Amino acid sequence: SSGINAEYGVEKEVPLTLDIGSLAAFDIVPLDSSKLSKGKATDAYLKELTRDNTQLLFNAIFALPTEYVDKVKCVQLPAPTTHLPREKPIPKPKVPTKWEAFAKSKGINKKKRGRMIYDEATKEYKPRFGYQSSANDKDQNWVVE
Repeated sequence: SSGINAEYGVEKEVPLTLDIGSLAAFDIVPLDSSKLSKGKATDAYLKELTRDNTQLLFNAIFALPTEYVDKVKCVQLPAPTTHLPREKPIPKPKVPTKWEAFAKSKGINKKKRGRMIYDEATKEYKPRFGYQSSANDKDQNWVVE
């Protein structure tokens, strides 16, 4: 059914349907069920089909016009011809909550307070709260002579 000659040409009885834009090849020929039930022969049969179909896809890609971009040989792929469906529908935009609508109408922007603040006494940035914060420094100088 398929043979490979010296020029990597593959001959198929029924030609593949190629979508070069999506880099896909579709083989409509049914699989030989007698070759699928023989263990290692199944793997060899499937590898042979895959190799032949991939070779036909690559032959079609290499037949496209090429150009050099930054010393690299490139090919411009055509637009895809196969429409691939989405698994789920496109999500609808979320309806804003009452607060979001109010805030937008009044021009209120959500501002996040930074963790670090500048301490004028020590002239460096310190955490707003917690370990080594500027609030803890006030407790260090509890004795004044």
